[in-house]
Amino acid sequence: MSDTPTPPVSVPLPAPSDRPVASPRQWDWRPKLRWFGAEYLIVVLGVLTAVGINTWWADRGARARERLVLEDLREDFAVNKAEIQRIRGYSELFIARFHELASLSDDAIASMPPDSVYDYVPPTFSNWTFDPVTGSLDALIASGDLGLIRDRTLRQRLISFQGALRDSEEEKQAVFDLIGQGLEKMSRLGGPWGRPGDLFPVKSEDLIRLRKDADYMAHARLTRWQGWYYAEVALPEVESAIDSVLVRLGEILDL
Repeated sequence: MSDTPTPPVSVPLPAPSDRPVASPRQWDWRPKLRWFGAEYLIVVLGVLTAVGINTWWADRGARARERLVLEDLREDFAVNKAEIQRIRGYSELFIARFHELASLSDDAIASMPPDSVYDYVPPTFSNWTFDPVTGSLDALIASGDLGLIRDRTLRQRLISFQGALRDSEEEKQAVFDLIGQGLEKMSRLGGPWGRPGDLFPVKSEDLIRLRKDADYMAHARLTRWQGWYYAEVALPEVESAIDSVLVRLGEILDL
């Protein structure tokens, strides 16, 4: 018996099949991409539309607020213009009455009715001053909403008005100082006095006393000159700034 191992029987290989072998399945991403693109576009358009609507609504509200502010400003500045014209009118009246008083005789003053006597007292010591209505403008600046006004020209004119107002304050203070000094001088002559019917009504002899006092009349003349300068030099600069603002407001609001 031989020890040589028996060679293994050859295992025949399977015959190749005639059936076609299926290739690996491929994922078609193109339909998904089209779907994702459509969804993304819808979302983006929705967001942009919402932002646009909110912006439009906010802008509409801002424009409505701006118009209300502009209308309030026009009302205030119209009042200011009328007040300046009134002050200038009183200044002219006071100057005329002061000159009349200087030329009146004692007998003419003594024969005046009480109301007429009083009319000659304020022109000797007093002046009208301008107290502007600036509530709308002050509120706009204090709230930081001056930028609400889109018109750059109007914003510049509002700032110019404030500058003209500040420039007139020195002359206004000079008026106040003279009024105070005039009242002190009047008190040394027995005044001040009020209208007929007041507790201390002025009498013709009081007016005669004032007119005859050289120191008082010299101060009254200085008061009248300062009143004229304030009304005819300082305030016209303010009035010009007011007119400029009103013109621009009209151009914007009356379109």
